[in-house]
Amino acid sequence: MRKNNLGKHLFSFYVPDLTSKVSALSVGQELKLSDLTLFHRLFRIVRFNFGDACIFFDRQTNILIELLSSSGKKDFTSIILKKEKNKQLQPSICFWLPFLKRDHFQTALYSLAELGVNQIQPVFVQKGQRNWAGEKEFQRCQKILVSAAEQSKNFAFPQLFEPKTLQECCDSMQIADQHVFFDSEGEKILQVLPRCKNKNLVLFIGPEGDLTDIEKMLLKQNKFIFCSLTPTILRAVQAAAVSVGVFRTFLGQ
Repeated sequence: MRKNNLGKHLFSFYVPDLTSKVSALSVGQELKLSDLTLFHRLFRIVRFNFGDACIFFDRQTNILIELLSSSGKKDFTSIILKKEKNKQLQPSICFWLPFLKRDHFQTALYSLAELGVNQIQPVFVQKGQRNWAGEKEFQRCQKILVSAAEQSKNFAFPQLFEPKTLQECCDSMQIADQHVFFDSEGEKILQVLPRCKNKNLVLFIGPEGDLTDIEKMLLKQNKFIFCSLTPTILRAVQAAAVSVGVFRTFLGQ
């Protein structure tokens, strides 16, 4: 067995149903996988050698492995060096994301996963910039979240819900949550943060054209705190990243 690369950057790879594959295995035991795509990424793209280490994960579990051997074009064996359950970051953050231009929407998804959001709820609003493309877009979004999880090591990456209207989102809110809408005329963020401590959060930004007055009234009726994020006006895709970064950093445990 060669000296592994534990002192170097560890690549992470999403392996669907990993939890079921390793449920009966312990540290020190061998894991045998047959996966054409994963094999190609490991040995053709990243060009791992036997003895190198990396991380496999799914939404529930992550393991540190060392590659031992391979055969054919998809079969390989590794040994489990470490095994643990994924940690859900606290407090729980559900982010309501309006439909932005496609590239901005995808960038926002990636940032939200990187920064540790627990759930993402796409929201139809009056000034949303496009429609939802159904199952095809849903699967594309899932791939973006997985990619962000591999990069950020946020293995418990966000659960993505099917889109809802703003009214439907408000109707299904949990009373125990603290709800924050980022608005340039809202309270200063340093006044809002202490009121959100130790509470599960719903964070919401408007689209580029902002919410309508009727939509803002709906949020106020549902006890949203209106919060000014920065002294300047941010694009929606930037506001998504900045808002979660601030709340996750200052309220994180």
